[in-house]
Amino acid sequence: MALPKSASAQTCGFNAANDYVCGATNGNNLGSGDSPEVPRNDTFQPVIAPGGGFVNRPLYPISYDDEHYDSSPNPDCYECSGGGFGEFKEHLKDREGVRNTVYLDTLGNPTVGVGHLVLPGDGLSVGDTISDARVDEFLDHDAQWAWDAAEQQMADAGIDNPCFQVALGSVNFQLGSAWRDKFPTTWRTIQSGDYCGAADMLEGTRWQEQTPVRVADFQNALRSLGGCGGANGDSSGACGDNGTGGMPACGGWSVEDSERALQIAATDDAGGSYCARGVANIMLDMGYPVTRGNAHDWDTTLPANGWVCDPSLTPQTAPPGAILQYDSDDHLGKRNRGTGGASYGHVEIVTVDSAGRRQYVSDRARSNPGGTVPDNFQCAWVHPSMSGADEDC
Repeated sequence: MALPKSASAQTCGFNAANDYVCGATNGNNLGSGDSPEVPRNDTFQPVIAPGGGFVNRPLYPISYDDEHYDSSPNPDCYECSGGGFGEFKEHLKDREGVRNTVYLDTLGNPTVGVGHLVLPGDGLSVGDTISDARVDEFLDHDAQWAWDAAEQQMADAGIDNPCFQVALGSVNFQLGSAWRDKFPTTWRTIQSGDYCGAADMLEGTRWQEQTPVRVADFQNALRSLGGCGGANGDSSGACGDNGTGGMPACGGWSVEDSERALQIAATDDAGGSYCARGVANIMLDMGYPVTRGNAHDWDTTLPANGWVCDPSLTPQTAPPGAILQYDSDDHLGKRNRGTGGASYGHVEIVTVDSAGRRQYVSDRARSNPGGTVPDNFQCAWVHPSMSGADEDC
């Protein structure tokens, strides 16, 4: 049995069911005092893969920061140019991003390269930097099992299409080869040859909510096989100009975007009380246009950058990705309460993480909106590119 190509734990080994598992959990005896953690599924709960299985990777293998940031995932629609293992690896780089410096992912696991979860044998610690050659070495190793799993699954389903193997390999790389156990009806529909129906079944799933671009890749590949064109049967195809003028493709602010914003806020150099700097760091890093300056001036600069004020929204009802703007006491003619927000106003971004926690992020994440001036709320600003979160690209 081949060993898994990436895992996230400090101790690894085979359990009684011949699953290779790592970390710490209950009820899995590896012997020699090891206490393994079983693979995680798409809800981050421990699950045992089938006998001869592997460590499932979590849905959020990449996190972001300014200090060690090398490149960001590319949200543009994937258009196959012939398939093959080399194209598959480049596709993974687009979707996962490339990081030469070891960092902690959103589950606290040391990670480097193209979503490679660091093993003790790698000899790496958080903050270490590796060469591009070693990034490629890890990727060759990590991508091969996903590629091989896709090839076997295609054989099981009677599919012979090199472009589809790229998309299916990406599914395996993200969710693990046990993805069929999580989507059994979709898999049976694929096996029946109803590829367009299988694509439609992924609409509204938690997987799509969390990683819409990755799901769109798979849906597009299925619809291409089925001859039903782009999303919802659009024969023009699902890729091409999305009309966002360079903004992040495929519309909407995803859970991944919230996780990314939280990670940037936790690691950047905004500094306490510098809310406007923190929000600008996040939005500019993520490709959204904002102008740096004091928070009480953002009601002027946001519309100049295409943001739209929705007066019907409150801090509690504003959608994830919205910027909440609060005026200063001085501008409102109030007695200055002696805080940064009182003098310069406050801005923050609405986020909802993978656990459903709603937080308000600027120089740091807060559970309550408004900073020190919650009573000075002016408006929730939403960029037009954030609409249509459920649309394909």
